[in-house]
Amino acid sequence: MAGQPMARARSLTEFQRAFPDEASCAAFLFERRWPGGFVCPVCGKGRAAALKSRAYTYADIPRMAGPSDQFSV
Repeated sequence: MAGQPMARARSLTEFQRAFPDEASCAAFLFERRWPGGFVCPVCGKGRAAALKSRAYTYADIPRMAGPSDQFSV
């Protein structure tokens, strides 16, 4: 993640306060990986669907052909 500073080390208490549940942690990771919104690393398009079968995994909508088209935070 060029250009983004690394997150500073946190105590367990700070971490639990910042990320009270798995969804808030996943939202943070999503924003770190795709700060301008989702962009497919294969085709460069910005359309994706969240997969219900795999937590925090997204698929490029036009391609959605198989596992190689799926990306997780």
